[in-house]
Amino acid sequence: MECVSVCSLQPWADAEQRAPRQLLATAMVCVWAVRLGSHLFTRVLRDGHDARFDGVRERPLVFINLWTIQVRRPDLVARLGDKTQE
Repeated sequence: MECVSVCSLQPWADAEQRAPRQLLATAMVCVWAVRLGSHLFTRVLRDGHDARFDGVRERPLVFINLWTIQVRRPDLVARLGDKTQE
């Protein structure tokens, strides 16, 4: 969850150069990351494991793909419509 939050906070670094919709998207991603992370964490504490994830750990390529997508998605969403980088 820390990687997701750090990646999605990147647009705040130059907030004066960002469009309001980008800052809003970044804030929404951060709120969603905290909400989802909290939900998953409490479920794993309650159940002791995540049954949906059990089969993925034994398949390294699938594991790497899932984590890469999860880390990069918030950054991509926060940059949607970024006209300042053209």
